[in-house]
Amino acid sequence: MIQQTQSLSPEALCFAIIDVMSNELTPLIQLLKKWRAANDLSQAEAVAAFQAEGLPITLDSLQNWEIGRRAPRGLSAVALADFLKRHSKISKPRTK
Repeated sequence: MIQQTQSLSPEALCFAIIDVMSNELTPLIQLLKKWRAANDLSQAEAVAAFQAEGLPITLDSLQNWEIGRRAPRGLSAVALADFLKRHSKISKPRTK
């Protein structure tokens, strides 16, 4: 693997790293994606549901989490985990 990455251009190496990262989502984000699928929610609808319950999660944050670019940390992760546990089944919120 190391020999393969040594021959890559810096740009190709960046894309290879992002690809590997996106395949290694945290358990919380895996749960989030399953929750969205189970509730048949788009990312925008999920954000609307979070915001309706007082969680200040943006669409940009959700997208970054789901592709593995970032992960919620600290209180954000705790609040998200608690929300998903308490709201396992929800009705679709209205989007703006």
